[in-house]
Formats: sequence, C-alpha cells, structure tokens
Amino acid sequence: MDNYALLIDAHGFSVWRHTGQGLECVLRLDGGNNEEATANEEAIAKLQSWLALARGRCTPVVDFADERHIVERLPRASRADRRLLIARRLAQRFPESALTSVAVLPSSPEDGLLTPVRLAALSRSALSAVAVAPWLDALGEAATRGRIELRALTSVPFLFEHWYRRQRSLPEQALILTPGAGGLRQLFFRHRRLVFSRTVPASAASLAECLPVYREELAQTLAWLTSQRLCDKPPPVRALAAAEDFPLLRELAPFAGGDFDCIALAAHPGADGSADIRALSLRETCRRGGFGFGAGLGLEPGHYAHPALARPRRLAATRRAMIAATLAISAV
Repeated sequence: MDNYALLIDAHGFSVWRHTGQGLECVLRLDGGNNEEATANEEAIAKLQSWLALARGRCTPVVDFADERHIVERLPRASRADRRLLIARRLAQRFPESALTSVAVLPSSPEDGLLTPVRLAALSRSALSAVAVAPWLDALGEAATRGRIELRALTSVPFLFEHWYRRQRSLPEQALILTPGAGGLRQLFFRHRRLVFSRTVPASAASLAECLPVYREELAQTLAWLTSQRLCDKPPPVRALAAAEDFPLLRELAPFAGGDFDCIALAAHPGADGSADIRALSLRETCRRGGFGFGAGLGLEPGHYAHPALARPRRLAATRRAMIAATLAISAV
C-alpha cells in the first residue's frame, strides 16, 4: 500500500508519494487567490479526480507561517476539570481559530507544581482554517467512501518533533534554527518535546540580506524563553541547514548565548538534499510510531482535530474492529 503526504500551504495543495529513494511529487495544485483564502473549484475538482484513483494511506500536513504555540502551566486537576480548563484557555488564546491542538509536556523545575501544556493553533483563520477546509472536505469525502485510509491532520513542526525525539546526538533542550524560502524557522525543544515554533518571514531574497533581522529576532527569542521560565539560561542553539549556508549562519553565534553549532541537513537520511526541514518532516508520515502505530505510547506526532476528518477515521477504526472480530470468530 502506497503512503502519501498531502501538503497544504499558502500556495495550495501538493501530493508527495513515498518511494525507496525519497519523496516524489505526483500532484501540485494552485490554491487560487490567497487574499480571498479559498481554494478554487478547478483545483478541488482535480484533487477529487486524483482521489478517485488513489489507494493508500494519506496523511494531510499543513505548513503555515502563522502556526502558533503557547505553553500554559495548569494546576493539577482531574481529567474532566483539566479538559474544561484547557478548553477555556484555548478560547482565550485562539478565539478565532478552528484548528487547535493540545499536548501535555514533561515537567521541569521551572514549572514548580504546575503541569505544562502546549496549546497550538493555526491562527488567522482567513488564511489558514478557511483555506484548509475545502481540501479537507474533499479528503474526508474520499475517505468515507473507502478510497483512501486517512490519517490525522498534522503540521511540519509536529512532524519535525517526531524526528527530533530520535536524534540522541542533539541536546534534549535546544533552539533549532532552519532557514528556508519563507524565512527562518525557530523551534524550541525541552525534554525533546516541541514547546514552540515560529517563522521569521524573509525580508529579502538572500540569506545574507536577511541576517540583520534574523540576529535581532534570535536575541529576542532567547530573552523571551527565559522570561517565560521555559529555561533557566539561554539554551544551546543549533542551525540545521545546507553546508554552504554555514559561513553566514555562524554570524548568528555572538547572539546565541555561547553554545552555537551548525548541522548539515543533507547529512541526515530522508532530507533529500533539501535546505529546509519540510522534506525531512514529510518523510515522517510513513514511519511506524505515528498516527495510530504508537497511540498511547507518546510516540504519535501532534495533530489538529477537524470535523471533516473525524468521521472517516472513526469509520476506518470500526471496519478494522469488525474485520478483527470476524477473523477471531472464524478462527474459533
């Protein structure tokens, strides 16, 4: 059975098939006018035509610069009370977002007796949730009809966290910088868990021209981490990029608090020579340990709940349970 990563970003929709050599783009669709934040009807029709012939496991992945992460420290409470408290905090933090995610994080001395919880959302619903909805509706319809096996909606930072947990050569606590076409991603990890992610938009066409802004943003982010008690001192900073960018990125070292190093992204299996973490993250959609394989073990990547995807996933689980029950009865 083929594995597909279905990427939704500000430019539209693309389908990536996993092969033995890496990732192969089999479909690319323009989302239309991003200012109106709607996928055009012709692109949706092309996606539906592809889904009519597709067979395999499909993981929808969003990649928007305005994905926001906030850590809330909540008092110890019962599961029901915590659920109500989290719902209240989500409504306060992201009142206009239809796509949110919650993850309980490991505690650190800085947390005291409180439990840290990561709240994430795709904010600016005019660009994110509304633009995402037509694509997800088409996927949900195809999954309901049994054409594809649809997995949970996730994001590039969540998938990158899945990869980071296995990298024992990297610190448990670190700020990762990775430049790309859209700007500089900043991802902070504590106990190998993603705490927050943000993207500093590119202010110019080249990395050299963007460096003054990136230096200022790096200093502000490190100051913010300590002010929010997410770390007691500036964490190690690692720049994950193509080797040819190392000379420029090392100019950020004086603003990194002392512990700074560059890591060649292409040296890691699955990076496909890309200078961004997108290809590396999309590779995680076919790994065991995520989206049901590691459910309950703390191995699955973070995901966003969406009504268009919930019913097909429940139907798929019901089908699997019925097949298992039938096989068990036959065996008896």
